[in-house]
Amino acid sequence: PEVLDDGDDEEDVTGGTYYVYVGHYGYPDIRAVAEFTIIAGEMTIDPEEGPVATEVEITGSDFSSDEDITIEYDGVDVDIADGDDETDSDGEFASFILIPESTAGDHTITVTVASNEVEAEFTVESEIIVSPTSGEADTTLTVSGTGFGRREDVVVYFNSAGMATVTTDSQGSFDATFSVPEFEEGIYDIEAEDEDGNLDTAKFTVTVPSSPTPTPAPSPTPARLNQP
Repeated sequence: PEVLDDGDDEEDVTGGTYYVYVGHYGYPDIRAVAEFTIIAGEMTIDPEEGPVATEVEITGSDFSSDEDITIEYDGVDVDIADGDDETDSDGEFASFILIPESTAGDHTITVTVASNEVEAEFTVESEIIVSPTSGEADTTLTVSGTGFGRREDVVVYFNSAGMATVTTDSQGSFDATFSVPEFEEGIYDIEAEDEDGNLDTAKFTVTVPSSPTPTPAPSPTPARLNQP
């Protein structure tokens, strides 16, 4: 405005850019103008670290009320798996996302409400899953890994013996397949480690085939004597 002749002494505001006007008391003319930006919105995530597919709760407060929520992971939109998709009348929300396939290390979660953005970091940890989890020697075993380095060689070990070397994809994921070696019955470690030292361990139980139950011999049939 050209003159400052209206407005309240106090005003509830949301995030955004505001203007501070200065004038002389008793005179309507504005002598100076300055911009002041209010950074609105706070967010927390729980947990702050974990493997791919971890469910993360994102809670926010002090945002604009009744506004749509957009969540990005490393700059790419992610679906809200559960919870709120817009803020409530108090500018608060609680939403859940699933961490998408991504490499080991820190990644940025960004929440946008209206024109306000806030960020938090989530740390992806390496994880392997074995299938099946038990079997005899020569069983075909598949080890699937996520959260390793990007396009890096991963060595898969069975009881400290290297069994396979594979290269991760651009998201740090891989699949490795090999046959279970000859070992005594018991529980053994399966470990996968990449060139940067990202690793995870799982368990596999080696079983032995059960001995077949012997078939009992048939009982002899007593001979019948003919009477004279």
